[in-house]
Amino acid sequence: MTGTEETGIVLVPHTHWDREWYEPFQVFRFKLVQMFDTVLAMAEEDPRFRFTLDGQTAAIEDYLEIRPENEDRVRAVVASGQLALGPWQILLDEFLCSGETIIRNLQMGMAGAKRLGGYMNVGYLPDMFGHVAQMPQILSRAGMEHACLWRGVPSKVSGHSFRWEAPDGSSVRVEYLFDGYGSALDLLAIPDHIPHALKEYREQTAARYRGDPILGMVGTDHMPPDTALMRHVDSHDSPVFPIRVGTLEDYVSAFDPTDESLEPVSGELRSHARGNILPGVFSIRRNLKVAMAAAERMALDAERLAAAHLGVDFEPYISMSWRRIIESTAHDSVVGSGTDETVNQVEARLHEAAQIARAARDEVALSVAGSVPSDAFVALNTLPSDRNVVVELEVPAPVEGTPVVAVTGDGEWLQVQETGHAPTMLGDETMDASVLVERMMNRIHGRELFGQLIEQYRVAPYALEFDVAQVPSAPVFDIVAFKAELAAAVEAHPGDWKVRITAQPRRRVLVDVPVAAMGTTPFKVLQAERPEAGQVTCNDGILGNGLISAAIGADGEVSLTGVDGTVLHGIGRLVDGGDCGDSYNYGPPAVDSIVTEPSRVDVEVVELGAVRAVVKVTRHYAWPVSLDRRTGARDSEIVDVPVHMFVEPAPW
Repeated sequence: MTGTEETGIVLVPHTHWDREWYEPFQVFRFKLVQMFDTVLAMAEEDPRFRFTLDGQTAAIEDYLEIRPENEDRVRAVVASGQLALGPWQILLDEFLCSGETIIRNLQMGMAGAKRLGGYMNVGYLPDMFGHVAQMPQILSRAGMEHACLWRGVPSKVSGHSFRWEAPDGSSVRVEYLFDGYGSALDLLAIPDHIPHALKEYREQTAARYRGDPILGMVGTDHMPPDTALMRHVDSHDSPVFPIRVGTLEDYVSAFDPTDESLEPVSGELRSHARGNILPGVFSIRRNLKVAMAAAERMALDAERLAAAHLGVDFEPYISMSWRRIIESTAHDSVVGSGTDETVNQVEARLHEAAQIARAARDEVALSVAGSVPSDAFVALNTLPSDRNVVVELEVPAPVEGTPVVAVTGDGEWLQVQETGHAPTMLGDETMDASVLVERMMNRIHGRELFGQLIEQYRVAPYALEFDVAQVPSAPVFDIVAFKAELAAAVEAHPGDWKVRITAQPRRRVLVDVPVAAMGTTPFKVLQAERPEAGQVTCNDGILGNGLISAAIGADGEVSLTGVDGTVLHGIGRLVDGGDCGDSYNYGPPAVDSIVTEPSRVDVEVVELGAVRAVVKVTRHYAWPVSLDRRTGARDSEIVDVPVHMFVEPAPW
């Protein structure tokens, strides 16, 4: 697109709506409803008015949940082109969630906006803290040719647009918000100064726009549109400096996305040249990052297992889980830069997402487990690649001195490692005969007692004994006959009774089970002579698995050596320094004291076997207690801090 000397400006009224941040979601939503009430009224009053709702469908859905009676009004302004919705569900942080979540976010946002009339066909990414290299690929696969963003663009970009290329070669044209997403706010701040401000801004940005119409973003964080906007346009529009109001899509669609003159940029956008990408948020509020990863894994596990092994439709549950995950990906949510109140709500939402998916996953696993005999086990692989799964079990082992082994249905011996014994005496108490029947009947649920199933019982004068097992061999337990027998016995023998509940001897074991991609491996665990040892070793403080060896040094750091001779030193090294920054940015103290070496190192082998070897390395550090805000230096008072690291070679 080429302009002339009379090139004007396209004003894009919008708001940047952080769904939760320095206030929790519900507080911000109250303001959102007020803001969008104003948008609807302005759109209905003047058909020239346009509004871009921040590129995220969640905002309009949050509004309509409170104002469902306004859905037809929303549909009308979308249909007339006055309101641009989507394409994202949430303006996410691209580095703190998985690629699967990014794609589902876009799919969900496009679908939600489409239900209300259509989505903005622009990859709007205004305030993300940097951008992943695959984003042009994701957008182009979704049918988008244009993106629009601010942070992360390298300084070499000299115009207002460039071509962003993904590793697979796909690309999109990017409208670069070099002045941020509020570039026109100051231009319209003082009505009497608007002509001068517009002229001055055109001169300042002439080198970037090179005759193209100027993009004027009219809006910022949680800001409603100025009700006087269209009056300002009518007052100052002229042939010398035309002023038009449009959506972001109106502006970018006037440009050719295949323009060969666009400057190419490839890969991640992580430059601080014209906008801080705030990398400190990637490590703060670690609990949110852990909860996000756990919820994503659980949702994927549930979905894959259901698709591979069960014909039941879990779609409502899976979609609900993904929605809660996606709602938590916002760049002021999972990053943890908000208040404690907001962080607590985000973490609870992520836990809920994992719980929903876990229920579906467990239902599939239960169904698969029902396909093998009651004395067997089955391992499931949720990944689309072959792998070995280390399973932890408690198994019957009544023969003292005989090892536990495992074998698949095809007769393949599996590596087993015994790690301990389960308690056998579950209950040993005295009860008076007058309460014995009532108390025992309240404890027994069908056949279950203390988490196991009744194998058999014995009633003798003043003694009641139960044998329980995870998988009993007796076909039935007649609770009616038991109650009658016990009632007769206690009536005949009043006084104190001894009650004992004994479990079948069981051992805790680890079993290394190979499982095909998305497949299952049934196996049994029994007592027999142990097969040959596995590949995991621990000799003279060096852990190995046949592929990599790990040596723990006197300083507690680990050196890894591969079979090809490659050596990596300094694994697990810790360096402690001060920080006087905030929840966004690291700030070095005026006077720092760096602690690099531990004061003491203890190494302990806590587990050693054919399947798993674990070494616990405890390093003690003398760290300053706090930062003295008055002097800007770290405190002279120090405290001993033990740091535990567990080194474990994986079996292969």
